[in-house]
Amino acid sequence: MSAWRTLLIAFAFIASVVPAVAGEITGRIVTVPAGDRLRVASAGAVITVRLAGVACPEKGQPYAEEARRFTSDLALHTVVKVTVTDRDRAGHATGEVTLMDGKSLNREVLRAGYGWWHEHTSKDETLRGTEEEARRERRGLWADPDPLPPWEFQRKKKPGGTKTPQSRTV
Repeated sequence: MSAWRTLLIAFAFIASVVPAVAGEITGRIVTVPAGDRLRVASAGAVITVRLAGVACPEKGQPYAEEARRFTSDLALHTVVKVTVTDRDRAGHATGEVTLMDGKSLNREVLRAGYGWWHEHTSKDETLRGTEEEARRERRGLWADPDPLPPWEFQRKKKPGGTKTPQSRTV
């Protein structure tokens, strides 16, 4: 079998497992590469899922490892339901992840103070309120006097990027 044919068959299989835009996936979380990103095994495939409305610190940023560890401790090896709402630029599913006890992993990450509400990937206003509560209580990364959102961290890393942080006010 040619490499192209194998690739096309694999792509068709994954496309049949991951909804194009909206839908549900049920599976077991097999890895947690970042606080806002997981890999879910479902129907024989492993799908990368981003938490809609949540932006955690990136590798190299303060609290990145704490955010990853929090998500991992809460959800690794558990069965979850992913309500897919979109795809990110890399084609990964984006959605709300519901834990076995019915709690939203997206909200729990924000409640613990390990991320920003990212309004570009979710219009869920309850996530905004959850982030505001964590800020007031100075939980997680909000203990830092001026935490840098990951989108600004990325901008600073690029040549010619902004050199001063411009935190979003809430």
